[in-house]
Amino acid sequence: MLNGPRLCLRPLTVEALGALLGGDRAGAQRATGAVFPDPLAAPPLEEGALTRTRDRLAASPAELGWWAWLAVDRATGAAVGSPALSGPPDADGTVELGYATYPEFAGRGYAVEGGRLLLDWAFEDPRVRRVLAVVPPAHDASVSVARRLGLSVIGRAHDEEAGELLLLERARADQPTGPSVRR
Repeated sequence: MLNGPRLCLRPLTVEALGALLGGDRAGAQRATGAVFPDPLAAPPLEEGALTRTRDRLAASPAELGWWAWLAVDRATGAAVGSPALSGPPDADGTVELGYATYPEFAGRGYAVEGGRLLLDWAFEDPRVRRVLAVVPPAHDASVSVARRLGLSVIGRAHDEEAGELLLLERARADQPTGPSVRR
């Protein structure tokens, strides 16, 4: 678990992912200790990624933490969103960061706090040299979150499904030193 001022991040296990994707509210709450929105659903834009994460973790349990996390409001126990990484660092030391919040919790800074906790956690691993975010330029809120996390635009890419995308990066050299993640 990673603790911030308002949030606790919990890595989503195969059990939690299966319950969440299967619509098993009681199972999801039991596996995570969080209270989920009613009706139970994955955070927006996350269902496909969570399915791939569940399958990957089932095959490689040691990768827990390098995929999806659940952001839980420490005061209420409510699941507010899901910051995530794209898996362990690749050969170049790159991990990709993503974030999603449930609509009723949007605009409250949860994506920034959760993203910061996860970014700091990733940089604790010496293999991680940079964190990348890939964001549609029209997603103003997502671009704003990336910038608030200290990521800078390094280029653009085109995806057949998503269209034009901004590539934002934060290098290890830009990471403050010292312990910042509270467990």
